[in-house]
Amino acid sequence: MTDQDRLIEMIMDEFKGLARHPRPSHHEKAVSDYLVNRLHALGVTDVIQDDVYNVIANVPATAGYEKAPLTLIQGHMDMVCVAKPGYPFDPLTSEIKLIREGNILHADHTSLGADDGAGVASALILLQLGVEHGPLRIIFTTDEETSMTGATHLDSRYIQDLDYIINVDSEELDVICMGSAGSCHTRFTRIINWGETADTMALHLQTHGFRGGHSGATIHQGKGNAIQAMAEALLDLRNAGIDYRLSSINGGDASNAIPADCDAIIVISPDNEGKVREVLHAWSEKFHRMFHGIEDQAELLIQPDEVPQRVFSASDTEMLVDLLCMLHSGIYVMNQTYANLPELSANIGTIQTTEEAVSFEYLPRSGEDDRLQELLQKLPLFAKLTGFAYEQGNAEPAWTVNTESKLAPIYEKAFEKITGRKPRTEAIHGGLETGRFYHLNPSADIISVGPNTHAIHSADESVELDSIAIMIQVIAETLKALK
Repeated sequence: MTDQDRLIEMIMDEFKGLARHPRPSHHEKAVSDYLVNRLHALGVTDVIQDDVYNVIANVPATAGYEKAPLTLIQGHMDMVCVAKPGYPFDPLTSEIKLIREGNILHADHTSLGADDGAGVASALILLQLGVEHGPLRIIFTTDEETSMTGATHLDSRYIQDLDYIINVDSEELDVICMGSAGSCHTRFTRIINWGETADTMALHLQTHGFRGGHSGATIHQGKGNAIQAMAEALLDLRNAGIDYRLSSINGGDASNAIPADCDAIIVISPDNEGKVREVLHAWSEKFHRMFHGIEDQAELLIQPDEVPQRVFSASDTEMLVDLLCMLHSGIYVMNQTYANLPELSANIGTIQTTEEAVSFEYLPRSGEDDRLQELLQKLPLFAKLTGFAYEQGNAEPAWTVNTESKLAPIYEKAFEKITGRKPRTEAIHGGLETGRFYHLNPSADIISVGPNTHAIHSADESVELDSIAIMIQVIAETLKALK
């Protein structure tokens, strides 16, 4: 068995341990307790679990490295939990069923959690390899995927004394990430004025089979948004003079995932069924012309349904469709320095109908804090125009590129030594906790690295096992050089 084979077996062992502990955002206590116990089992005695279940571990320097700079290895323990439509999966109780196919690890019909299980596993494995290193801190945070609660509530003293930060939450082995986008979670809600159903026919509409994916990493690929596509199809019905009422609309899995599916129930007069199908068929053809080669598997399904007892008012139906169509979902501005890097984007991630209201999440991102704030100040205006309540979370700051980094060249040299090739330096449009750390300690030298992951935040998520092994080897070589 080669050294890399042994590393991959260690990686599988750590993934198996994580997979036994369901860990959607806001529900991390079980996995946090597991990580505390795992660190103790690996001989780490200085382990802290804070009040939001962040785990902080301080590891003494190895012999001869006592005066080396203090370095942090940091990842997050939560994951985006999604499953393929119809697959029985409860993110609060279901274990992740791992499937290994050669070098590829994925899950059975669900997201894998390589984001950021790969980073967590790597940090744990580094403690088992006898790596030479200076004073080391390991932090596993909670709730990175939704509100970054862990990073926000982390005691600043664990960041302000650091010299170097190696975040292990990136998605491509050959890339050293040097900057990330800020973001802000927002929600639009409208109380429904329910009315009795007047018409006698209900149709179940589904925008189905969209590609989906991470709204930071893949939004520049021009994908369709299943929720906004539904709204645009409904707008075409209205513009064709067809009277209808919504009874429900639901879609999306997470605020930071481009929705792949959306369902809506509309009530119409049976006399209009033929015209509805004609208009929606024309909309579908138009959609596929616009998204040819991108959303070839997407489709709009129409099926008869049981007539509901109540429906949205005409105003509720109209204002919801208006707002979903007015808010841009996709790229606003591209970065002028890095190719293919969005500067400002937004995503309609989820929509839900309850007994009282209809609400949806809208997540803007930007690599510049000023651009993000400029968009955020406009969003309440859209809400006011359409009669929606508007809620805004705390904006997560962007991490600005450090053009004088000392850590990046050291990691680059280690990478070239291990792999024989040079990595690229890039900035990303996804949100990383490094933005929060940068604002707590602007003098810290920060990079973010990761293995080759694919289709994160989706039920098709996978990771290349050998890329995790290589990342571990490169980090080990980097720590050895930080003397």
